Amino acid sequence: MNTLHHVTYVVRDLAAGVRQLEQLAGAAAVIHETLPGRGVRSVRARVGGVWLVFVEPVGPGAPADYLGKHGEGPFIVSWAVTSLEAAVRDFRERGIDVAGPARVGLAGWRIQDLVMSLPGGATVQLCEAGES
Repeated sequence: MNTLHHVTYVVRDLAAGVRQLEQLAGAAAVIHETLPGRGVRSVRARVGGVWLVFVEPVGPGAPADYLGKHGEGPFIVSWAVTSLEAAVRDFRERGIDVAGPARVGLAGWRIQDLVMSLPGGATVQLCEAGES
């Protein structure tokens, strides 16, 4: 685990996020998605080899809770792994446990949150993404 895969920002206004991503990556590069299981609408674009993701809560869940507690800002920092299972074993051996079961995220990414956060509250996450 030495490569950043994506950084997710929680925002109140997804349209503003779209404009920012279009400026950074170009309009054609912005991908719009809904993730009903997380209660968000999202946009993402690859910028400098890292996915930037903006999510707007549209229902209850962790993103809405984070926005209510911390306001807009970095919500998730996700590291690329080749095997989610192997990475989880490695982190458990280092004394860091997982938060809940693994899940499928945007673009079919396999996601596992860790029981740790960065300053400001952003969740640390592992992402097995294949070729995305």
